[in-house]
Amino acid sequence: MVTRYLCMIGLTLATIAGQAQGGFVNGSFENGLTGWQTAVTGSGSVDVVASFVNTLPTYSNYNPVEGAFFAQITGGTTDVYQTLSQTFTASAGEMLTGYAFFSTEDYLPANDDGYVRITLGNAILFQSSVGALGNTNGNSSGTPWTPFSYLINSSGTYTLEAGLRNRFDLVQDSVLGIDNVQLKPVPEPATLGLWSMGLAGLAFARRRFPNTKRSDRLF
Repeated sequence: MVTRYLCMIGLTLATIAGQAQGGFVNGSFENGLTGWQTAVTGSGSVDVVASFVNTLPTYSNYNPVEGAFFAQITGGTTDVYQTLSQTFTASAGEMLTGYAFFSTEDYLPANDDGYVRITLGNAILFQSSVGALGNTNGNSSGTPWTPFSYLINSSGTYTLEAGLRNRFDLVQDSVLGIDNVQLKPVPEPATLGLWSMGLAGLAFARRRFPNTKRSDRLF
């Protein structure tokens, strides 16, 4: 009996997990930049890396949030955003999630900045800059990996865009990292019903078979 309900819960979770990526592809960059578009100028670049180390910021060591890689945008031509983007189809009720960081060795007046946004309506999901961090000469900093999310209110086509630009000069580098981007569906009422039935069944089984060995119990 207990095994049967455990299987039911497992199948429900597997269904949810199988839908997790939805219309978004390669959100953890395990397949390089497949599915993504880039726009870079000058010395700017978009790379897939296994880690990033900056010698000055407070948060200096960055490793992937999920998997073995993440994307890193490095500034190029002054005052021009270097960008990484993906256009995807989403349904109302789905949730786009991910992580980003901004790391820099620069200081004012060179107010380098970075962002992550949904281009439709310019919905900003993450942003930071030299000025926002309060960096001064010899006292630079960066953000940690920071989670972001966006609820899809209506079905349609959307574009997620990450951008970074150098301001004033190109003496000190700034980078923006992005990783673990997923499009997660909100469970439908039927799915939630199965989950509730499974939990209720487990509770019933514990009461019905009080002498079950501890090794056979879930709790």
